[in-house]
Amino acid sequence: MKKLFIPLVAGLSFIHLHSFSQTQWNTFTTSYGNIQLGPADANSGHIYTDRSKFLFNKDLFLNTGGLSSVSGVGLSLKVNGTTRMYISPTNGYTGVGTTTPTEMLSVNGNISSTSLKVADEGVWFGNYTSPTGSFFIHNAFSNTYCDISNANLFFRRTNGLSNLGAIMGLQRDGTVTIGVWEKYDNTYTDTQGAKLMVNGGILCEKVRVIADVPNSDHVFHPTYQLMPLSELKQFVTENRHLPEIPSAKEFLENGYSLGQMDDLLLRKVEELTLYVIQLQEELKKQQEVIEELKQN
Repeated sequence: MKKLFIPLVAGLSFIHLHSFSQTQWNTFTTSYGNIQLGPADANSGHIYTDRSKFLFNKDLFLNTGGLSSVSGVGLSLKVNGTTRMYISPTNGYTGVGTTTPTEMLSVNGNISSTSLKVADEGVWFGNYTSPTGSFFIHNAFSNTYCDISNANLFFRRTNGLSNLGAIMGLQRDGTVTIGVWEKYDNTYTDTQGAKLMVNGGILCEKVRVIADVPNSDHVFHPTYQLMPLSELKQFVTENRHLPEIPSAKEFLENGYSLGQMDDLLLRKVEELTLYVIQLQEELKKQQEVIEELKQN
């Protein structure tokens, strides 16, 4: 009886342990290893293998559409064993081609897109902590740069805080500068009321002025007082320039307005025309006197 009891107890114990194990885990064993299926805890199921990876021969579909990692572990998407996309577990930053993203989306490589839509917060190109500003474009082929500094947008041929090749500046006050020193602070270049300031020559085929245009037709009005030629001679002798016309020194110091200068020059041409008419009339009167004397 004693001999029969011992095997019976051992058998019951085996059955009990095996039933408990089957309740917790279902184990599938092959010559290559095993897979265990079962609930890991009260909230989640569990799939375990002693192999280094799982291999699916079909596409993987998720009913909930969600793919998650365990707490404290980032989510990686790999291709041929190499991580191509990574989502940080601490801040949700996503990296493409990098496992250390520093923004909501960090891409280590080029981006090809048919369109790009940017929210109101703006876009940063290059290093936004750089002293050259938060918007930076560099064309390596032509060695051109574009950057924003304190709301001033600059196009340059060289990088850094220099004026080597200052091409164009779109200033925060709405003015445009060409060849003028950039302002890497909270100020901008005073264009003296002009919308465009150019440090250098301008080559063009035609210039049309629609404001501040010449307006000297009043010279031909009968009430216009023309300076006598004797006074004009005295003024020119003393001042070495025409009345109302700035001197060469004043031109050099202050420059001049194209519209105002054209108006002054037109006025002098009109006055010169009146002088010629006066002389013609005087010559006509003198000729009449000469003819009358000849007859007498």
